[in-house]
Amino acid sequence: HLTVIGTSPHAPGSVRVQVSMTTANVSWEPGYDGGYEQTFSVWMKRAQFGPHDWLSLPVPPGPSWLLVDTLEPETAYQFSVL
Repeated sequence: HLTVIGTSPHAPGSVRVQVSMTTANVSWEPGYDGGYEQTFSVWMKRAQFGPHDWLSLPVPPGPSWLLVDTLEPETAYQFSVL
């Protein structure tokens, strides 16, 4: 009798951001799922804000992208996918 125990899911990779004047399409490649369902969140903040100003945007189950449509023109942003 052999029991295989799954490993923890791996982080997403190949994160890409396509921008327009007021939107950003954030996409990624899901990492190895370790046998578990994966859920993701996109974190964003204005680049000039401090390290505690990240905003979490939940991603619906299934897609490996999120369209962020609340950006202000001429403003720099940072994104992270977790």
